[in-house]
Amino acid sequence: MILGHLTGTYIVVKMLKPKSSSFIMTTAITGAYFPDMVDKTLMLFHFGGGRFIAHSLPSLSLFLLFVFCLFSFHKKLKKHKSLFGWFCAGCYLHLLQDMVQLKILFWPFLGSLEQPSPKSIITIIKNYYSFESSVLIWPEIVFHILFILTLVISFFKKNKQTKI
Repeated sequence: MILGHLTGTYIVVKMLKPKSSSFIMTTAITGAYFPDMVDKTLMLFHFGGGRFIAHSLPSLSLFLLFVFCLFSFHKKLKKHKSLFGWFCAGCYLHLLQDMVQLKILFWPFLGSLEQPSPKSIITIIKNYYSFESSVLIWPEIVFHILFILTLVISFFKKNKQTKI
């Protein structure tokens, strides 16, 4: 769900905080891509299968708790704690949107993960966007349609307000 994370996170943030600033939106969307940034990078170095440490709820939560402690005790970072909350929301939305398998979601508590054969990033993207091998392409299409509808509705609301 490469683009689905963008659209899905945008929709959820707009629903939770309709007048969200660009800082909040950027932080939440960055959080929504964070698990893939970590795990896909590890996969390119032949660690895990693209869903590994950052797609595991316990390990992601421990990492976010550690960073939260840094934000809590550092004077300059303390004032940005709410932005970090949106980053965390984006991370957890990512796991929800990916519909991660329970074995991955609760790794290492439900056993070890298989090490798939290494693939190039081009092969991974090509396989993902083929309608035959990816069941996640359909939810992503739905998220894109909802994203476009959200943008169109907000555009018409803004234009209606400015004409009055």
